[in-house]
Amino acid sequence: MRSTILITGGSRGIGAQGELADFSAERISWTVDVNVTGALRCMREASRRMSVIRGGPGGSIINVSSRASTNGSPFEYIDYAATKGAIDAATLGLSKELGSAGVSDEASYVNGALVDIGGGR
Repeated sequence: MRSTILITGGSRGIGAQGELADFSAERISWTVDVNVTGALRCMREASRRMSVIRGGPGGSIINVSSRASTNGSPFEYIDYAATKGAIDAATLGLSKELGSAGVSDEASYVNGALVDIGGGR
């Protein structure tokens, strides 16, 4: 039985809106830890468990991204936008790694559109 795993990795901006020059190092680190490091760890574990090459059932990994990755969210959440760009890149790379392993990896943007940005299985 194929599985589907939804990885959110933080689905909204963290903290107050503002300009990057005013963001603390702690805020930036926390945003990256939640939205990138956390999501990458989840993607790693899902790919280990779902890959048919590794004995898994196959399935789909759906990463929640944001249009902020393409517009940059100036004067709001540039740190958040950058992390969503990282998720888009990871989704593309993972879809290519897992395409022959029975697992598709796609990005869902916060407006609800499901986009296969990797051309996986």
